[in-house]
Amino acid sequence: MTRSTLTKFFGLSLFAFLAFAAPTAAQQTISGQVVDAANNQPIAGAQVSVVGSSEGTLSDARGNFSVNVPSGRYSIAIQFIGFETQRIDGVQAGANISISLTSTAIALAPVSVTVNRNRGQRSLAAPAMVNVVDPEMIEKIAAPTPIEYVKGMPGVDVVQTGLTQSNTVARGFNNVFSGALLVLTDNRYARVPSLNLNAYNILATTPLDVQSVEVLLGPAAALYGPNSASGVMHIITKSPFDEQGTTLSMAGGGRRILQGVARQAWANDDQTVGFKVSGQYFRGDDFTYSDPAEQAAAAANPGTVIGQRNTEAERYTVEARMDFRPWDNPDDDIIFTYGLSELINSVEMTGIGAAQAQNWKYQFVQARLRKGSLFAQVFWNGSDAGNTYMLRTGNPIVDESSLFAAQLQYDLTLGDRIDAVVGYDYSKTNPVTGRTITGRNEDIDQTTEMGAYLQTTTRLSDRLDFVAALRADDHEHLEDPVFSPRAAFVFTPADGHTLRATYNRAFSTPGTNGLFLDIVAGRIPILPTVGYNIRASGVGTTGFTFNNTCTGGVNNYCMYSPFAPGTQLPATGTVLWDNVLVPLVLADPTLLATLPLLGLTPQSFAAIIGNPGASDLTSYLLRFNTGDLAFDPEPGTSSVARLQPGITNTYELGYNGLIGGKLRFSASGYVTRINNFTGPLRVETPSVFLDGSSVAAFLVGRMTAVGIPLSYASQIAQGIAT
Repeated sequence: MTRSTLTKFFGLSLFAFLAFAAPTAAQQTISGQVVDAANNQPIAGAQVSVVGSSEGTLSDARGNFSVNVPSGRYSIAIQFIGFETQRIDGVQAGANISISLTSTAIALAPVSVTVNRNRGQRSLAAPAMVNVVDPEMIEKIAAPTPIEYVKGMPGVDVVQTGLTQSNTVARGFNNVFSGALLVLTDNRYARVPSLNLNAYNILATTPLDVQSVEVLLGPAAALYGPNSASGVMHIITKSPFDEQGTTLSMAGGGRRILQGVARQAWANDDQTVGFKVSGQYFRGDDFTYSDPAEQAAAAANPGTVIGQRNTEAERYTVEARMDFRPWDNPDDDIIFTYGLSELINSVEMTGIGAAQAQNWKYQFVQARLRKGSLFAQVFWNGSDAGNTYMLRTGNPIVDESSLFAAQLQYDLTLGDRIDAVVGYDYSKTNPVTGRTITGRNEDIDQTTEMGAYLQTTTRLSDRLDFVAALRADDHEHLEDPVFSPRAAFVFTPADGHTLRATYNRAFSTPGTNGLFLDIVAGRIPILPTVGYNIRASGVGTTGFTFNNTCTGGVNNYCMYSPFAPGTQLPATGTVLWDNVLVPLVLADPTLLATLPLLGLTPQSFAAIIGNPGASDLTSYLLRFNTGDLAFDPEPGTSSVARLQPGITNTYELGYNGLIGGKLRFSASGYVTRINNFTGPLRVETPSVFLDGSSVAAFLVGRMTAVGIPLSYASQIAQGIAT
């Protein structure tokens, strides 16, 4: 895909025309000074050029320069070896400008605000592995979603499931609904509230708003709390103060892809109030796939929406932001942001088959404050699934869930050698699913979480720092608080080179699905009006057991049957023989035609084969295999314990360095051990089957006992048993 940017050029064209029409206009001067952005020292010998002309000069020993130009507006380019080239547009003849050049070494080691949670630190000196996608790289990519910026990044695994759909993890296991990577947008949790889902195609942030993307690899719970066991991806957006004016972007490509993005930013003259609004529209023909389970269900339910996939992907996003800088320090500000995104149409993968997303909306409201060492924010994320439904069952999906969060952080200095960060987090998740996702658990599925943390950085010497952190979290549905320690030594043997040895302990809390999921995932038909529902359930706050006993059942287990809804029965087919199986047998036209030849009526035959004894029929257990949709031998039932927080312990050695000030090199070696890992959905409950050979033997014995010839009895029994 290609990308083009439309900027204002009327003024430039007009002045150029006037200059051409009046070649004798008086010459004027553009002057200024070139300095190093790192220390404000003058740069001598920098090349200053007027773009589109032969005019140019070099800066003197004090960094000063002067170049003669006719009246008008110009673009000035400044270059110097070891520094990034800078271009300034719209410079008026006669102006005096100040130019700060950034060292390429600094550009290769940008400041990260993620590694120490909103507290800037050079990525080279960070006590963790952090990668930053800078504005220059972002400008080159026409990205439908922010995930395009991190593809190919070391330690990041991206699985594309559609034009805009993907699953992304860092140093972890990738699967559908993977929430192991904590995704933030301007310090706000960006996932869909109750589903704990990172749906990147529903983020409201547009490509023209993205300033940078930072990815912190490895556990980060000591500062960020739960669900950051594999790392943090932080999408940072542009302030309206930093980039003003109107910007448009258009992109297109194969599969009828069309994308349009627009951004308008404004700030007042004294730079105390800024406002921006942006929007994005995307459409394209997504990839097609035929799900056998969908097609089987569609054949059994003609005329329904089951299996009716619409692969036209379409979405839009809108975001508005207002910044206030009421204080003298430009780093102190108050920011309000609102975002809205809608999946007009999309096919979304889930752990129980695909869903047809239609008019699924996601929106947020955020307010944040930075004042000196204080950072505070509150935000609300909301979801509305619109007309979404499951493609295997046709069942609607209602998701009107929301998340409210409040966070507070303060930076302080303790003496000459210790810097500290202390903070508190609060969040409340409120799933509202109309009983379509959490079913019978709808009234008990809210979750409140609270956490507090402290991190210190101690300068043991000019070259060695020690980082220590501890966080405590309380989850409403966990028995005990969870503690997340962190420790790191960071050694700087020379400028631009760091070695680190770290230990991190992180945790992942059970999400709404893991605790309260209660949804029909599929159906196995037996008769046109009778069948088995396959129900996907969360473990709840107590877990599951097979402690109930029913005498006469296999291993004294109990069972439920669609033929006796809501009734607990012994786990054996014998209990359903007379009321269910015999009527099914007598519905066979071939058998009904055979009975008169033997001098029997349906009623007399039912009496012959009815009322089996407890030992006449043998039952056994099989477990459904969701992979091949077949039943496999039961390996043995066991209780399912209540969910525990997943604990990740990671030991890591790493190096960051700049070679010759031109090449950044990073290397990490780590060992991770995960306890209480929560995997995808799996079948835990077996099904009860009658043994065909025991059924045949029972029928033959009953029929021959009343004088039916063995040959006839065997044929009838074999037909029924199979």
